[in-house]
Amino acid sequence: MKQETEIQVGQKWVLIAGVVFVLLGIGFFLKYAFDRNWITPLLRVLLAYAAAGSFFVAGEFTRRRGYRTFGLNLIGGSVAAFYLSTYAAFQIYHLLNPAVSFVVMILITAAACLLSLVYDQLGLAVLGTLGGFLTPFLVDYDVEHYLMLFTYASILNAGILSLSLFKQWNPLNFMGFFFTWLLFTGCYDSYTTNAFWPFVLFASLFFLSYECVPLAYGFLDKSNQKMRGMLLTIPNTFISFGFLYTMIEGRFGQGRVAVATLVYALFFFTLAWSLYRLNRKESEAFTVSLAKGIFFFVLTVPIYYSGHWITLFWAFQALLLVFIAHCLKNNWTFYVGLYLLILTSMKWMWNDYPVHFSLDYYSLAFAGGFKNLLAERWATGISLLLSVYFTAFSIQRSAQLPKGPDGFNVRSLYGLFLGLLFLFLNAETGGFFDTFLPNAHFAAISVLWALFAIGLMGAGFVKKIPVLRTLSLSLFGVTLLKVFFFDMANAGTPFRIISFIGLGLLLILSSYLYYKYKDRLAEPVPPLEKGSPVNPGAGGDDVRR
Repeated sequence: MKQETEIQVGQKWVLIAGVVFVLLGIGFFLKYAFDRNWITPLLRVLLAYAAAGSFFVAGEFTRRRGYRTFGLNLIGGSVAAFYLSTYAAFQIYHLLNPAVSFVVMILITAAACLLSLVYDQLGLAVLGTLGGFLTPFLVDYDVEHYLMLFTYASILNAGILSLSLFKQWNPLNFMGFFFTWLLFTGCYDSYTTNAFWPFVLFASLFFLSYECVPLAYGFLDKSNQKMRGMLLTIPNTFISFGFLYTMIEGRFGQGRVAVATLVYALFFFTLAWSLYRLNRKESEAFTVSLAKGIFFFVLTVPIYYSGHWITLFWAFQALLLVFIAHCLKNNWTFYVGLYLLILTSMKWMWNDYPVHFSLDYYSLAFAGGFKNLLAERWATGISLLLSVYFTAFSIQRSAQLPKGPDGFNVRSLYGLFLGLLFLFLNAETGGFFDTFLPNAHFAAISVLWALFAIGLMGAGFVKKIPVLRTLSLSLFGVTLLKVFFFDMANAGTPFRIISFIGLGLLLILSSYLYYKYKDRLAEPVPPLEKGSPVNPGAGGDDVRR
């Protein structure tokens, strides 16, 4: 190992250092000669080009003699020398105008890329890429000519990415990505709304360039499950979207940005679906594409909508993500859908009702009255309830969905559904009676609680779930306390009578249910779904009398 390191240093790095020092020496000599008027600027530049050519000839000669690495390093030095000679002719001695210098450097770039193919040498391609992107900066090209610069960068990217794809040289992707967005950022200083469409067009083109090539590696190499360069697509996506967001929002307003997020979501979902059809659902590219598609799909809602509409659409998005998890058998997609549903439920409880719908939780009354935003309230609440219920139902019925987080089972989602339903019924019932029959407000809530309790008890007997019967009895107890301590003091006599009679009849009905279904209490609770991966420990608890 020690001998190999010594050979590596002696053959490669000593040679590179030698080339660099020779170039510096030639430069110092020419400057010394110029300072003493030995040679003219034109002759000095010609000598620099001659030195660059000499490096190339020497490199090709030694390569043909069997010293491939030695020769290729000399050829690489010649490429660098040609760039420096052209830069000196333009910037230092003003012998070339910007247009000619630009063309000459493009030709040097093309030659370097061609040589990299001929010699199968990544280093030459790197030199060509570096020189190609530095050319506009070396010739002081005006950023106000952004169309010319973007077109030049697009042509350069086409060559670089084709070379990278053909030879599978991933470092070229990173170099091209960095310098392309650096060039775009420099030109963005001169951006105005009049240049909206050219900037949007080229930002989208650069995004596609560095998004698709890493994926193309995977499509070409079917044995490679970990597609190279996927890490690059993440900053590429968010840099391009950041520019698009700023430009679209500045010209049309934030609402139109939702069009861009939908296009991005559709693009990534299409990529993910294509990879899925190719049996690449375990690949890194599939995961990254699906994740970004979900991100932009979810992001569309708060960008375009506001307030309670976000809750409505997020609820359906969460249900859709669970469905996607079922179709793709994808674990983390299930987690995203589940957590989005929980987040949506929290937003509905702590933001929508008290803020957007002006509900006072203490008095269960709406500041604007029951009819204020009635359709929006019901659309939001019912949509959330349906999403939670059908999410739980689909998980219960499917044995193909992934296992949930630790401590999670499908009964947790049913519990969330019952809690949300209880809140919804209380808010709407309280708001209705506060507006139209304020004297019956407290009695109506008591009757609602009793009806809810009898519903829980009925479901507990039918489904043989003891926890529902326990909740029912607990709610009956709380209702009794409420009737005695609050309704007696606040409800009018007629409504107090209704409250007591209604509660009493429901308690009698509950007792009847226990008499009628007493034989079921000794039966074990069946599992929600035998062997269901999202119902750990399925089989239920024994119910004892």
